Amino acid sequence: MTEEVLFNGNSVFDIARGYPQHAVERAGRFTENELLNNSTDHLVGIILAEYALDVPVLLTDEVWVDEKEVESTRRPSRFDDYGFSPFNEREQKVKEHFVVFHLPFRGDRDIFRFEPSRRTLSGLRADVGADQLVLHFRTAGRDQQRIRADIDGAIAEIRQHLEQIGHDLQNVPAEIDQTVRHWIEQRKASLLQQKGTVAALGFPMKKRADAPTTYRASEVRRKIAPVVAKPAAGAPFKPEPTIDEADYRHILGIIENMTTVMERSPNAFKGMGEEDIRSHYLVQLNGQYEGGATGETFNAAGKTDILVRSENANIFIAECKIWRGEKVMIETIDQLLSYVTWRDTKTAIIVFNRNKDFSAVIESAKAAVEAHPQYRRGPVKEGETRFRFILANQSDTAKEVVVTLMLFDIPG
Repeated sequence: MTEEVLFNGNSVFDIARGYPQHAVERAGRFTENELLNNSTDHLVGIILAEYALDVPVLLTDEVWVDEKEVESTRRPSRFDDYGFSPFNEREQKVKEHFVVFHLPFRGDRDIFRFEPSRRTLSGLRADVGADQLVLHFRTAGRDQQRIRADIDGAIAEIRQHLEQIGHDLQNVPAEIDQTVRHWIEQRKASLLQQKGTVAALGFPMKKRADAPTTYRASEVRRKIAPVVAKPAAGAPFKPEPTIDEADYRHILGIIENMTTVMERSPNAFKGMGEEDIRSHYLVQLNGQYEGGATGETFNAAGKTDILVRSENANIFIAECKIWRGEKVMIETIDQLLSYVTWRDTKTAIIVFNRNKDFSAVIESAKAAVEAHPQYRRGPVKEGETRFRFILANQSDTAKEVVVTLMLFDIPG
């Protein structure tokens, strides 16, 4: 038997204090290209997965028992009851009978070696296997009821300690996330500054000086200020333009405000198709922003797309669709992702509902995005009918695509 005392190792508080720093040290092994070629969320997710504290769960429905007899050596006492040494006595071979109790679990076995903040002193021992604990109970002098009581007591004690450890470690993932995220963002900023790329990037998209305020969002930036997006992992870093987050939100706000006009004037927009509705969005968006040679920043491509292009690539795409079920929604996502060439491209899927049960349509649309093979995270609710998702680029999973799902109930 290779038993050890359970919950008798390093203090759980030492583990909790050390994990965030160890996680930062692990992040320090990311190369420059890995840091610049991936989003912070993706990198933090890798670290969280590697440093996950998977507190074991006991699978008590799968326990089983067997028995065995163990031969051990018993040495005679050095002195007898009268103080004389029994030199003529030899070592004795003794056989003991055990009930062997197998307790399967799911999780990290090393956690059985952590010492929780509250611990009993029973000295419970077990063989700690990869997916089961093996406990031995002597049968000598014990009947079946006593042995069963010992087994039940051991299970209760183990479960109690695991629950305490889970409570002690509950804040560790958030601490790792915060610490590692700060380090990665600081490191990225330092690398970009060294490479001199931040100031070198610029997307020539300007706010019109005479833009009407009817459809202006509450916060308006004067120019589209691009941030650096990053190429595929392992490739040499190359700066790529993308729309700044504040400007992205402004664009979505214009779309929402235009839809509010449709809802308030149902007769004017009744029966319109996707392309006609798209044209109204283009008018309002180009009324807010001006481009270079053409004077238009937002363009139409295909039947339903609204595009912003830079350096022959799409950096903003909106797809307008009338709701026709989850299958069409999946196809729309495929079409959207097929247009994405840059990393961190910001996109929108604008869904118009003409069915009766709008709430059911919202849930179905969200479910369709989550069921897509490229789904990565989300949704983050940004409004009553506006949800942000993160999907992977079809051609390079290291690239992430922001997809904002916007749903509107419009006249039929």
